[in-house]
Amino acid sequence: MEWKYLLNQLETETEKNHRKGLVLSNYHHAALKAKELEDPTDPDWAFMLNRYNNPHIAFSDAYTNRIAAGFRLKGSTETLDDLLDNITVQLDDWDTLITPIYGKKSVTYKTLFAQGRKPFQQGPKEDRIKAVDTLAKLLDDYPLLATTKAAVIAFYNQLDGARDTQAGKKGSVTSNIGIIKTTCEDAMWVQYQNLGFLMSKYGRNTQLIKPYFDLITLLERTQTKFTGTLNPTENKNIATHTFLAGERIRLKVTEAGDVKFYLGSAPGYTDSTPILVTGNHQMEADVADFAVANYHVNRYLVAVSQSATTVVKFEVKFL
Repeated sequence: MEWKYLLNQLETETEKNHRKGLVLSNYHHAALKAKELEDPTDPDWAFMLNRYNNPHIAFSDAYTNRIAAGFRLKGSTETLDDLLDNITVQLDDWDTLITPIYGKKSVTYKTLFAQGRKPFQQGPKEDRIKAVDTLAKLLDDYPLLATTKAAVIAFYNQLDGARDTQAGKKGSVTSNIGIIKTTCEDAMWVQYQNLGFLMSKYGRNTQLIKPYFDLITLLERTQTKFTGTLNPTENKNIATHTFLAGERIRLKVTEAGDVKFYLGSAPGYTDSTPILVTGNHQMEADVADFAVANYHVNRYLVAVSQSATTVVKFEVKFL
C-alpha cells in the first residue's frame, strides 16, 4: 500500500484535466510573485518562484499553443468543408462545358459520370475528393474536353491543398497534446516540491500554506451544467469556478423574468459587470464580458433575479 503522503495529488488530479492544471499553475505562480513583492527580504520566496517560473511558463505556452492549433484546425476544416459544399456548383459548371460536345445520353458522358453525381456529393470527404481526381484522370482520354479537364484539376488542387493543410493541423494538435502532458506533469511536480518546502518553513502552522495553492479548483469535481430557480429579487451563488481567459458560458432563463449574472469576488457579491439575460431567452458570452481583473479572485458565479413577483428558472453551461 502506497503511503499517501508520497502521492502527488496535484499530478493525479490534473493527469486527465490539463485545464485544471493550468488554473492551479496560474494561481501558484501568481501567489508566489505577490509574496515575493510583499516580503522581498525573505529569500525563500525568490527561491520557490525562480524554480517554478520556467515549468509554469513552459506549461502555459504549451497550453496556449494547443488552443491556437485547435482554432487553426477548425479553420482548415471549415475551408475544406466549404469547398465540398460548393461541389454542386462545380459540377454544374463542368456540365455546361461537357454537354455541348458530349450529351448526357452519350457513352462518353456516361463513362465520365458512371454513378451520376453521387460519388461527388455523398460519402466520406476522402471519397468525394477521390471522385474529383478520378474525373480528372478520365478526362485525359478526351482532348476536346481540355478546358473541362483544366477546371477539374484546378478544383482538385484546391481540395488536395485544403486536405493537406487540415492533416498538418491535426498533426500539430496531436503533438501539442504530448507536450502539454509533459509540461503539466513538470509544473505539478515542482509545485509539489514547493508544498514540501512550505511544510518545512511553516511547521505546525499548516494553515499558512493554503494561500499558495488553489484548493478550491484542486478539490472541485468537474461540473459544467447548473440549473436552479430564483425567488423574486433573490441573489444566489450558482458555482465557484476559476475561468481561463477566452472561455465561454451559455446563460439561459426559462421563465418570464430577467436575470443578471455576475462573477463576484465572494459568494453573493456583484462586483463585476453584469450580463443580463431576459426572460425566455438564452445567450452565449465570453467570460471577458464580466470585465474582472483576476479570475482567481472573481470566481463566484452569482445570479440575481430582476423580478419582484416571479419565480424564475435558469440554466448555466460552461462551454
